[in-house]
Amino acid sequence: MSGSGELTVTRILELLLAVVFIALALGGVALTVFVVGGMAGFFWSEAPWLLVALVLLIVGVGAYLFRANASRAPLPVPHRGPSMHAISPAGGIGLVFVLGYLVMFMGGLPGFQPIVLGLVVLGAALGALMIAARRRRKPSASSLLGLR
Repeated sequence: MSGSGELTVTRILELLLAVVFIALALGGVALTVFVVGGMAGFFWSEAPWLLVALVLLIVGVGAYLFRANASRAPLPVPHRGPSMHAISPAGGIGLVFVLGYLVMFMGGLPGFQPIVLGLVVLGAALGALMIAARRRRKPSASSLLGLR
């Protein structure tokens, strides 16, 4: 039985992963300090005014972002964003999507133009056939509401 004080294989792997993560994080911090320090030394010797302007720009943007986020009230419920299933493909918006895809494929993949044109003709014929079949199968209304 394994108690809370025993080292299991899973616990050893977790500790090893934590050590590796800490080493990578410290290496990233050290590399960032090394690169920024080297750039600062270069800019200070070559163009000190550029280094001062860069630091002021970074501080200004940071202050602006901090102030903009601090003044924003949190939303009570996060918005899930737009959903494609809420857009009806029927009507004008469906035509916009179809035309957009046609322009995209006709312009972006010129080698597939014959295939796209063939599919347009096939789709138009299939659509006309479905409309004709629906009109032919309309039930005759036996009541004022069209109920049987």
